[in-house]
Amino acid sequence: MNLRKRFMANVMVAALTTTMALSLSACSNGSKEATTSAQAETKAEAGNVEATTEATIEATEATEATEATEATSASAFTTVDKTEYPEFITRAIVNESNCYRIQEFLKRAEAGEELTIGFIGGSITQGSGASKYDNCYAHRVFNWFVETFPQSTFKEVNAGIGATTSELGAARIQEDLLSYKPDFVVLEFSVNDSDSFFYARTYEGCVRQILTAENAPALITLNMVQYNDGVNAQIKHSAVSKNYSVPEVSMKNSVYVEITKGNIEASDVSKDMLHPNDLGHEYTAKCVTYYLSKILDGTYSSEADTEIPSVIYEGNAFLSSVRLNNKSLTNDVAKGAGLSNFAVELNGFEEDTAVQNGVSDCFKNGWSAKEEGASITLTGLKGSRIALLYQRKPSMKSANAIAILDGDEANAVSLDGNFENGWGNWLYLDDNGAFEDLDPSVEHTVEIRIVEAGEQDFYLASVLVSGIEK
Repeated sequence: MNLRKRFMANVMVAALTTTMALSLSACSNGSKEATTSAQAETKAEAGNVEATTEATIEATEATEATEATEATSASAFTTVDKTEYPEFITRAIVNESNCYRIQEFLKRAEAGEELTIGFIGGSITQGSGASKYDNCYAHRVFNWFVETFPQSTFKEVNAGIGATTSELGAARIQEDLLSYKPDFVVLEFSVNDSDSFFYARTYEGCVRQILTAENAPALITLNMVQYNDGVNAQIKHSAVSKNYSVPEVSMKNSVYVEITKGNIEASDVSKDMLHPNDLGHEYTAKCVTYYLSKILDGTYSSEADTEIPSVIYEGNAFLSSVRLNNKSLTNDVAKGAGLSNFAVELNGFEEDTAVQNGVSDCFKNGWSAKEEGASITLTGLKGSRIALLYQRKPSMKSANAIAILDGDEANAVSLDGNFENGWGNWLYLDDNGAFEDLDPSVEHTVEIRIVEAGEQDFYLASVLVSGIEK
């Protein structure tokens, strides 16, 4: 590691320590004022650190140039990345970690193999904010591979679904992503997840399922950010990435720092302070490809893959999680998850048989009803946690339902099909309404019953079963 990188690493450790301390203080206080104060102190600290580093960085330019030349000559690759990167993008690397899998994947690309590039995350991965799909970060990263390795053939798999978290990600990752056997994966959920231990567990579920996949794909984690306040789930997500030695890049450490310094206007990269515009997506892609370029030029290398470590969160149910819908009655998803007895009984609900147009066409393969008393009963559900995924509509005309576990109607959970003042139809996953701490060795039954008729159907998209014993 050269002088600049060693110095910046020490600076980032100090800054992250300050940020974590302030964040934990704000969380324990529980007040908005405390959180705001902590953010202000963090920004001030970041400004002081940045000012202190400028002279040192400039003083090491000659040394860095020499070391870069030495690293390039030591590289195992002949391919050169010709992309131009703004200086602030070089700060995007949060954790260089073990790059062996990515290194070996890039060797295969240089050798001209047929390879699959996969992405999974929320609306940003899906492409929201970009003027067209070709301009979103995922497709830009894909095109970087195509342009950098013209001798290879690449396939793109985008499993992004808007307004969803890594909880749903952990349940659908096998079907929507890993079934395509991706060779390289970008994982992004940092603005849909909150910075909580719950989402640390769901995120670990995603990371571990990817790393333990049969074809051992390479993985890089991506932290997006809210551009007006810097909020994301990076602290909790970073802890998971570091534990599993997964490389990690961040828009918070790069673009957001420039926003706080006044060098970039937040409105330059995002219209709504959340979804990047074309320029924001370009910067996001460069955060990913800059890390890849440092492997190509020999700056980063690893001699062997890291062994999969022990689970961080003991008893983490999201390490074995599955999404069940009407397709699961005929395909191998339920059986593959160990739920071969999964079955559905319809009493007034209808099966949605419309053809799904890609992963992001998410209101498909479910069941619906709008008449009071209609019900659907799902049986053969074995796991320690069961959650329901359903549609909420801003029209305020949807029927409403309840969910009953194992016939216990006294403790039924309400399912509100309406989304008051909502931004659109929401694929809703109610964590508070999940059935938890169940006996995973017993087959459970969930009944969904319409208790209030509506002009529009109540739509049950799927049931998520986690903590499956295989």
